[in-house]
Amino acid sequence: LFKYYLFNILPEQNPVMIVFISIPGVCLLMSKFRRFGYVFTMAFLCSVICIISVATNAPGMEFVIKQFLTYTYIFLAVFMAYFIYWLVNLINTRRTRTVLMFTIGITAFALLYAKAPDYSKYFLAYDYGQNLAMSLPEGCLFFADGDPNILGALYMQMINKKSISVVSVSLLNNDWYRELLKRNYKGKIIITAEAPDIADDLKKLMDANKQSGIYSSNIYFKNSISFPLQSRGIVNEVLINKNAAAYDPQLYYKLYIERGILDNGFEYDDFSKMYVLRYYEKYLRELGDNFENNGDIDAGLFFDERAFSFFHNDVLASKIGSIYVQKGNYEKSERWLNQALRINPKCIPAYYYKSAAAYMLLKDPAKAREYLMKVLELDPNNTDAKGLLSKLNNGI
Repeated sequence: LFKYYLFNILPEQNPVMIVFISIPGVCLLMSKFRRFGYVFTMAFLCSVICIISVATNAPGMEFVIKQFLTYTYIFLAVFMAYFIYWLVNLINTRRTRTVLMFTIGITAFALLYAKAPDYSKYFLAYDYGQNLAMSLPEGCLFFADGDPNILGALYMQMINKKSISVVSVSLLNNDWYRELLKRNYKGKIIITAEAPDIADDLKKLMDANKQSGIYSSNIYFKNSISFPLQSRGIVNEVLINKNAAAYDPQLYYKLYIERGILDNGFEYDDFSKMYVLRYYEKYLRELGDNFENNGDIDAGLFFDERAFSFFHNDVLASKIGSIYVQKGNYEKSERWLNQALRINPKCIPAYYYKSAAAYMLLKDPAKAREYLMKVLELDPNNTDAKGLLSKLNNGI
């Protein structure tokens, strides 16, 4: 993580400042004010190391430390400021120093502003909350996890006056929170005695309140829900003693307000991409899976492609490519499978489905064999690739 901070976070935020201002500032401080320079630099490094020592190191989640390391820019600001101070004081003429200081100030502002995310059309978080509200029927009980779901639903409940009851699953093991639910909802929610196991606790709570209609955000605790789920927009309905109602697949896509999302003209921070766009992708993909499992390939494909537009995922692109292989459309299958490989050059499903396309649609066993060998190079124990390669070798 320390390496990630030095070589990813800092250069990504302010590459010009780091190289041409901060590093010279560190050297000058140590040279001109040795004791202060060393102590201040060590304070900076120790602050970073202290945070990183307790931060998450899960693959793909390194960016979580960014918010906790924001204050370290204070140190960088001091390094930058001292370098600028030293540079300006090289000039003897007061008027020249003033002009230089003004020029450096404007340049520094422009360089810093150039790397700032563009929030001029930042509607993601609000739109996500609006879509939560549109996905949830009036009077229901919403079991939420993940900040966008919990805070988005609470915002819609308290500010937009949406008539829903919101339960934060991660807080249910606290007595104070269960008492808070009793006070806030004043009989709208039946709070059962806490069970030692989260799955049993949720089962009792959901069953006791089933008349209200139970919905779940289903991000982290899917395996803890004892009842079947049905995707409803960007939430899931918890089916307690009833079957899923029929619904129009186009209806849920109309929920998604796409301001600033699909125009490719704006940048978003890592949290928005991971916890808003990724959620859209997840729920749309689940809707697609539901239709595909029921034999409606076209409706499933519709949602899969919309899911990909929100969050580029190599596995999802491979899946879409495989569907076009089934439909006999080689050009579209190739476009999607190549997209998967651009995202992840080691995407095994993409190579496998390219071999299937070459074998089934192009009738080109040599090309199919080439892609299968690539699969086995990445995964020597891949049984699907071995099976198809065996067919090719036997001329089947």
